[in-house]
Amino acid sequence: ILLIVELPYLAARDGLMPKWFAVENSRGVPINSLLINQLLIQICLLSLLSEKLQATYSAIYLLSTSTMLIPYLFSAMYAVKLYFAEGETLGKKSIAILATVYSAFVIYAVGLLFLACTIIIFAVGTIPFHLAKREKNERYVGPERWLAMTLIVAGITMANLIGSGTIKL
Repeated sequence: ILLIVELPYLAARDGLMPKWFAVENSRGVPINSLLINQLLIQICLLSLLSEKLQATYSAIYLLSTSTMLIPYLFSAMYAVKLYFAEGETLGKKSIAILATVYSAFVIYAVGLLFLACTIIIFAVGTIPFHLAKREKNERYVGPERWLAMTLIVAGITMANLIGSGTIKL
């Protein structure tokens, strides 16, 4: 529980999420982050009381797997690039390649629906990123604008594919 409360809190303190998540109570507890996270946890736990909602919980579990593996995939691909550029040992290169292949395979194994939903979640995640930029009066730098726009377009596309039934629920 502490980790999932700390992530939005620290991101807000660093200006990567809206300041609202960095609000602390009189004892130094990031109260807004704690309340949102606890609300989401309680909703998930209550969903286990219904058989129909248990399937939803399983879907959320698969979705969280897909959501975590995309950053792992990019990290592994960067490790491959870095290790080959710096002439690292064959062992390090092999591990990086294996991590890349494994991450890509697990994303594939989870399925297109969960990949599409993950892209939609990442697209929605551009909203707090944009709000944090606005709060700090910062402009997008480097590829940030291009990446955010790509995520938004991909998220809208995936939502349309799911909505039209092209990607089956």
